[in-house]
Amino acid sequence: MDECDRNDVPPADRPMTTAAGPVFAWRDRTVVLLAERADDRWILARGWLSGDRLLHVRRWSFPAAAALAGQVRRLVREATNAPGEAVAASAALLAWAAEQVPTPLDPVQEPEADRALER
Repeated sequence: MDECDRNDVPPADRPMTTAAGPVFAWRDRTVVLLAERADDRWILARGWLSGDRLLHVRRWSFPAAAALAGQVRRLVREATNAPGEAVAASAALLAWAAEQVPTPLDPVQEPEADRALER
């Protein structure tokens, strides 16, 4: 297995989170996390940055967003040694996940006047 040169990536001022559309992304100077929903599973991948490539990518699959958020919190804490950053990334992930799950439509609320006419 090749060693990844973690010094060839320009340093980020701070970790970055992008949670728009179908992909959640988090990165710091050396680690990238990508998450998506595939059918009824939540998929998370972690890779080590080397230039413009990701090396040593690992992938996990979870049945629930809460389990995915726990793994994101653990991986961010390992990468940054910053518990606050880990909690923030996990919260951002949960907010993003909530947008990915279709919610049933609320029943149409009939105006009070329409209900009175039905009586």
